Amino acid sequence: AEGSLRGRPHISWVCKATLFTQLLGLPLNLCTALLLAWVQAGTPAAALRDYAGGAACLMGVGGSSPRCGGALAAALRFMVPGSLYTLSEFQVLQRASATTYFLLAALQLPIQDTLLSLPAVMGDLRSTFQPSFAASIAVVAAGLAV
Repeated sequence: AEGSLRGRPHISWVCKATLFTQLLGLPLNLCTALLLAWVQAGTPAAALRDYAGGAACLMGVGGSSPRCGGALAAALRFMVPGSLYTLSEFQVLQRASATTYFLLAALQLPIQDTLLSLPAVMGDLRSTFQPSFAASIAVVAAGLAV
C-alpha cells in the first residue's frame, strides 16, 4: 500500500495522520471511560465489564448475549463510513477553514445516528430512527452551504 502512495505526499500524509489519530484515540477513549466510571460509580469496574462484554459480543465467545448475533458484521459495515469521515476530516483541515471543520464535525453525529438506525447497517441491533436526525442534518448542511 505504501508503494501506491509514492509521488502523492498529500495522500500519504492524510493516511498516516488518520492512522496515528485512531491509534491515539484508543488509549484515550479507554482512559476517559475508566475515569468517568470511577467518578460515577466510585470504581472503574463497570467500564471494564462493558469493554469485556463488548469484546465477547464482537468475537461471539463466552456467554455473550443473544443480541450479539451479527455484532461483528455490523461493526465492520460501520467501519467504512467511519473511515471515510476520518479521512475527509484531515482533508478539510488541510484545505478548508476551521468553521467548515466544526460544521462537518457537527454533521457526523446525526449521520452516525442515522446509519446506526438502518437495518442494512446494523441488522437487528439497530436503534430507532428519530425525525430529529434528518432535521439536524438539514440544518448543518444549510450551514455548510452558506
